[in-house]
Amino acid sequence: MRLWCRDIEYYAEVLSSSKGLPWILHLHGFMGSGRAFHNLSNRLKDRFNPVVLDLAGHGRSGGSEDPARYSLREQMDDIRSILERINFRPLVLHGYSMGGRLALHFANEYPDLVDAVVVESSGSGIDDPAMRSHRQAKDEERAVEIESGYDAFLERWLNKPLFRGPSLHSPEWEEYRRIMAGQNPAWMAASLRGFGQGIMPSLIPKPGGRQTPLLLVAGELDVRYRQILITIEQKIPHSRFISIPEAGHRVHLDSPAVLADAITIFTNHLKQNQMS
Repeated sequence: MRLWCRDIEYYAEVLSSSKGLPWILHLHGFMGSGRAFHNLSNRLKDRFNPVVLDLAGHGRSGGSEDPARYSLREQMDDIRSILERINFRPLVLHGYSMGGRLALHFANEYPDLVDAVVVESSGSGIDDPAMRSHRQAKDEERAVEIESGYDAFLERWLNKPLFRGPSLHSPEWEEYRRIMAGQNPAWMAASLRGFGQGIMPSLIPKPGGRQTPLLLVAGELDVRYRQILITIEQKIPHSRFISIPEAGHRVHLDSPAVLADAITIFTNHLKQNQMS
C-alpha cells in the first residue's frame, strides 16, 4: 500500500486483516524498515492485524534531503494523515527506538487516534539542555560520517555494544543488516539531523483528557534503556514497564515470542476495559 503525505510517498504493508481483531501499527528504528518487524508480526497475526510502515526516508518510502521534513511535527502530521484516511481501530501503536519516540509523542498529541501504545527500547526526549546540546553535536557528527562513507559508518553502527544480543549473526540479524545497507545515505543523514535525539523536544505529558495506556519494554541486557524507561514509568501514571529476560536493545529481534505475548496480555487487559 502506498500513501502520499504531501511530498512524501509512504509504503505500508498490511500483513493480515481479519474481521474482529484489533490493529497494531509498527514503527521501526533509525536505518530500519517495516521488514524488520516481520518476525514479530508473524507471531501476532492470530491476535492482531499487523501493519508495518516504512517511516520517512526509510525502506520503500520516499524521503527528502531537507532535515526539517523529518521533524517531530512533520512526522506526526504524516502519521495522523494516514490514520485519518484508514480505519485502523481499535489501534495499538508499537514503536522501537526512533519509532518509539515518535509513537510516544504521537499518542500524547493525538490520544483519540490510538487505543494503546507499546514503546520498545526508546526514550521520550532529553530534558537537560546541556545533554541535549551534546547529543545534537553527536548526531551532526554521525550525519557527516554517513555522508563521508555510509558503508564504514554502518559497520561502526552495527558493532556498537548497544546492539549486542542473543540474535547476533542469526538469519534475522543478517536481514537487519541488509535493510540498513539498502538505505539512502543522504536521507539517513537528513533524518538524523531532523529527528535525532538531540533536536527533538522532550515529552511533556498533557494533563487531563484521555490517558492512553502505555507499555514500556526493554531487554534485560539493555541497561541504558531499562533505566530510561523506568524513569518514564515514574513520570507517566498510566504506564507500565517490563524487562524481557535475555534480550538486548532489539527485543523484537532477540525475543519476538516473549514480546508478542507481553503485547497480547497488555491489550487483553485493555479490551476487558472496553478498548475503544
